[in-house]
Amino acid sequence: MLRVLQPNGTLVILVPAYFSPLFFVYQFFKTFNLLEKYWPYTDQDFLHKDELFDMMEKAGCENIIVRRLWSSFFFSMIGYCKK
Repeated sequence: MLRVLQPNGTLVILVPAYFSPLFFVYQFFKTFNLLEKYWPYTDQDFLHKDELFDMMEKAGCENIIVRRLWSSFFFSMIGYCKK
């Protein structure tokens, strides 16, 4: 992702958050083997704030900010940084 950014460009990553209501729905579907029938995605990764921060740090980002989005009822996290 960083290769396609212009110098001083901003990288924005939106991911589903761990321990969000969506995570518990996913776990419920997974427990009762309903994923293939009702879940629209093939594989879902839920991240903690520190995991997203570490991923962006390893990618060489600077000035990293990771937050939960209240506008999505805390279902999602956003991470953004400068190249």
